Amino acid sequence: MNMIFVSALKGAGDMRFVLLSTAVVSAVVSAVPVLAVWLGISYFGLGLLWSWGAITAWTVALGIVYLARFLQGRWKTMRVIEPGYPAEPTPEPPEPAVAIGGESP
Repeated sequence: MNMIFVSALKGAGDMRFVLLSTAVVSAVVSAVPVLAVWLGISYFGLGLLWSWGAITAWTVALGIVYLARFLQGRWKTMRVIEPGYPAEPTPEPPEPAVAIGGESP
């Protein structure tokens, strides 16, 4: 879910939201699962399943943030390719070859 919605937002041109939300969630919110894993293993004796559960919950929470942004529909009005840029010039067709003396080959 996380990968699908973040890719959809990136493809629609909503890169600023993806950048900012990933930075904020990684800097602030990622401390919570790391702390939960550390406390769960060190103090409460929880094992590997607890670690996987905490990290999975964090990934699902990030996916829900991207899902909510996707459902807002703001990406529908974003322009990925701006109008007004000149198209690549089309090459001119080659001139027909004329043999010396005026005869066509």
